[in-house]
Amino acid sequence: MNNFREMGFGDADFAAGGSDRLVDGLVAWGDVDAIVERVRRHHTAGADHVAIQAVTPDPARALEELQLLAPALLT
Repeated sequence: MNNFREMGFGDADFAAGGSDRLVDGLVAWGDVDAIVERVRRHHTAGADHVAIQAVTPDPARALEELQLLAPALLT
């Protein structure tokens, strides 16, 4: 948790399941364009690897979402 504190998150961000600010800082969410933009911002900031995981309890839906996202990330 200290690494999140170094990124500017505080006690209020960790309370009650996490603040909207914390979730937005940790999770790229939205439509394909929004997620691609977030991944590209990481690359622009110097990342050479960005891990992507679909967050859903349904494995079939996770695969569908990744299949939609993959081609957009390759362009």
